[in-house]
Parts: sequence; structure tokens; C-alpha cells
Amino acid sequence: MESISSDKREVLLDTLLQVKEAIENLLTWNKGIADMNQLLLSPSGTQALAGNCMTIMAVEEGIKCSD
Repeated sequence: MESISSDKREVLLDTLLQVKEAIENLLTWNKGIADMNQLLLSPSGTQALAGNCMTIMAVEEGIKCSD
């Protein structure tokens, strides 16, 4: 296994911390959601769903960029 540079290691650690924070946010934001219909049947629910999706997409992009 080859070692990675300290700069790349720092970027990787920063990315992992951001992913952890995003997951913690998603868990907090969705704590009271018992059923998917809560997200689909009201304007505030669909807004929350959109926020969740955007957060997941941002995590994906962050991971891609850290490669």
C-alpha cells in the first residue's frame, strides 16, 4: 500500500469531516419523520426532502472532488 502525501491526507480528512457533519444534519433534520408520506404530502415536507437530496448530492460531489 502506497502512502499518501500530507496534503492529500489533509484534504481526505476534511472531506470525511464534512461528510460526517452532513450525515449528522440529515439525522437531526429528519428525526421526527416516521413515514415518507410526511415528506411528500405537504409543501414543508417536499421542501425538507429537497434539502435532504441537495445535501446528499453535495456529499457525493465532495467525495468526487477529493479523489
